[in-house]
Amino acid sequence: MRGSRQIVLDKDIHVLHDGNMNFHVAVRWLAVALWMGMIFAVSSIPSLASPLESFYDFIARKLAHMAEYGVLTVLLFRAVRIHTRRNARALLIAAVVAVLYALSDEWHQTFVPGREGSLRDVVVDALGVVGMSLWLIRSK
Repeated sequence: MRGSRQIVLDKDIHVLHDGNMNFHVAVRWLAVALWMGMIFAVSSIPSLASPLESFYDFIARKLAHMAEYGVLTVLLFRAVRIHTRRNARALLIAAVVAVLYALSDEWHQTFVPGREGSLRDVVVDALGVVGMSLWLIRSK
């Protein structure tokens, strides 16, 4: 029986050898796509007004940047590691893709009225990626 041959790459997920799309694989990649879509949608809002004082607004926005890209890193890592046996490779791919998406997001913001792209925000996003990557390394 072709569909009965399996290889375990993750303690929770079994990937079929026969090439059929596994439901769990699709769910993990769907989570990545939805999160990237959420980032894109928020970046498309012309102005994100805040009732906070300037200093606290700055801190809150930078923490939000770090958090959204930290979450993206985890989602990408969980999706990529299904396809490779090496967690280090999966984490490297996840981190690179997350930072590249941060770059593309900031570029996208240059086309949104009332927004501007910022390399500083890419650095803040990358700090979220690196922080989450270090957490993932320590938790394994």
